[in-house]
Amino acid sequence: ERLVEIDTGQWSTMLHREVHDAYPEESAALARGEDIPRGVHGESMADVAARVRPAFDEATAPLAAGESALLVMHGAAMRALAADAVCLTHGQVAHTFTAIGNCRWIVLVGDDSGSWRVEQWNAGAGAAAP
Repeated sequence: ERLVEIDTGQWSTMLHREVHDAYPEESAALARGEDIPRGVHGESMADVAARVRPAFDEATAPLAAGESALLVMHGAAMRALAADAVCLTHGQVAHTFTAIGNCRWIVLVGDDSGSWRVEQWNAGAGAAAP
């Protein structure tokens, strides 16, 4: 339940262009990198990070050196988690990294101090979709 995709509220059944046309101010805010709730009553990326991060911490806490954990989630949830783990704002991630394609992943690597870094972004088998 904690790893589900972002709740886009009233936008959940709309295409991207429909959201852009119906919510121009909110679309402009997102384009500027502002972290606003999606679909009026949905989640912000900070909300998603707050929901996903405890599951990540629980999965990674017992790991010994050289061990890995795999968490499976949708793209926005992955991006929110990665931003939180490496201490970037959601705007920085939105303007720096590409979206996560279907069946793609992010690899985060931790160190002994509890810090995380992005080792791979939008990784996957074969070429990424355009």
